[in-house]
Amino acid sequence: MINSIINNIFLLVQIIAGIASWIMFVLIIYLAIKTDFWQKKIYNVFIGFRKIPEVDTEHSLKVTQEWENILKRLEANDEANHKLAVIEADKLLDTVLKKLTIPGATMGERLKAIPVSQLPSIDNVWKVHKLRNHLVHTTEFVLTDNKAKQAIDIYKQAFIELKVL
Repeated sequence: MINSIINNIFLLVQIIAGIASWIMFVLIIYLAIKTDFWQKKIYNVFIGFRKIPEVDTEHSLKVTQEWENILKRLEANDEANHKLAVIEADKLLDTVLKKLTIPGATMGERLKAIPVSQLPSIDNVWKVHKLRNHLVHTTEFVLTDNKAKQAIDIYKQAFIELKVL
């Protein structure tokens, strides 16, 4: 009789532990999907071993010249030039990524294909790319001087990490 009660208690504990385990497992998977954990891991595992090639000197000089033009736009004290500076910096980065043979049909796909080990500022680059998209698609969007300068600084950091500036 006592053995039967103890066995039933152990069975109940096993059932509760099993249910709790499944709930935790589902919660972990849900959180991993919500935080893009798997996506980043997959890119780092499969693409992270791919070393981004260096840009040739001629192309690096063109990037430097275009970058100087972007900085001149940023120095102008009007919103239109600041918007153009952000748009042109984003376009320049996309051109560099194409030149580096980063796979993808769009800038977003190319950014996804870059491993964090090759571009540590990738999360910030994503933010300014989204800012650029919002800027282009929203006519009433107001770009402050400070926000424009922060965006350009992030693009500059990306160019330095990619060794083109």
